[in-house]
Amino acid sequence: VYQHLVPAMGLDRAAIDRRMAKGAKITMAELTESDVAALTSLLTQYTDRLISSGQRDAAARVMAMMERPTESFIKVVPEGQQVDPSISTE
Repeated sequence: VYQHLVPAMGLDRAAIDRRMAKGAKITMAELTESDVAALTSLLTQYTDRLISSGQRDAAARVMAMMERPTESFIKVVPEGQQVDPSISTE
């Protein structure tokens, strides 16, 4: 999961950490090159949809996020191994 950071509004890495449940087994990590590529692809498609629907102001805000993705986003990933959903008992 990619989390957008907005330090001016108090949504920084420390705030995200405080908001996680005590039992949450997650790690916050910096974006890798492949994360930046994936995020750029997602946000580019989103921006295109916003522009095509006449939402140019919103598209401009999204494009601004893409200028410095490693400063604007972090990655939140589960710790440890994932259980195979085909054998999960939950």
